[in-house]
Amino acid sequence: MQQKLLFVILAFLLSLNIFAQHANIRISSSNSPEEPSICINPFNTDIIVAAANINNYYYSDDAGITWSAGQLTSTYGVWGDPCIVVDKYGDFYFFHLSNSESLGNWIDRIVCQKTTDGGFSWDAGTYMGLNGDKAQDKEWVSIDFTNNNIYSTWTQFDKYGSAAIEHKSNILFAKSTDNGATWTNPVQINELSGDCIDEDNTTEGAVPAVGLNGEIFVAWAYKENIYFDKSTDQG
Repeated sequence: MQQKLLFVILAFLLSLNIFAQHANIRISSSNSPEEPSICINPFNTDIIVAAANINNYYYSDDAGITWSAGQLTSTYGVWGDPCIVVDKYGDFYFFHLSNSESLGNWIDRIVCQKTTDGGFSWDAGTYMGLNGDKAQDKEWVSIDFTNNNIYSTWTQFDKYGSAAIEHKSNILFAKSTDNGATWTNPVQINELSGDCIDEDNTTEGAVPAVGLNGEIFVAWAYKENIYFDKSTDQG
C-alpha cells in the first residue's frame, strides 16, 4: 500500500514538472522599452534577436537565458516601429522609421539595418519609400525562404495627422532581391485610400506573409474592416 502511494505521489510530481511553465526572463527595463519585436533563428534556435522602441536591440546566443543589449544608430535616424526578421542564411534585419534632420524629414522613409553576427553589430542601413516630405509609417516585413526575397508593407501619409480631405493614406509595398542591399520603387496595393488622422479611417497596420507557393498575402485595417490582398508574381 505504501509503495502504491509513493508511486502515485511520484507520478503526480513528475506530471507537474512536465506541464510547468518556462521561467519568465527579463530582457531589459532600460530606456523605456515598448512595442517589442523578437525573432528566433530557425537554423540555430539558440540565437535570438529582439528590438523595442525607440532604438533598443537585444541579442542572445543561449536560447534566451541571458541577453546583451545596445542602442541602434543610423545615418537616417532611428524612430521606432521596430520589426525584426531573419533570412534563410540566419542574418537578421531590423526595420524601423527614420528621423534624420540632415538627410530629410521626420519618418520620411523606412530603414533596414542588417546584422550577420547575431545582433552584435549592425550595418549603416538601406532605405525604401522616400517620397518628398510624405510620412512612411508602421512597416512590417516577411521573407520568402525559397529565394530570400524580402517583402515590406507600410502606410504612406500624404501629411501625417492632417484632417484635410485632400491628404490621403495608402498601403505601399516594396521588396529586396539582394538581401536588403537595394529596394524596389514602392507599389500602392490598396484601392480605397484613408485619411491621415491615424485613427479608424486611416489605412494602416499592413502585415505581409508568404504562402507555400511563394504567394504574398497582405492584410490591413480601414474603417473597422480588415482588407486582404495577394500577389502571385512576387509583388
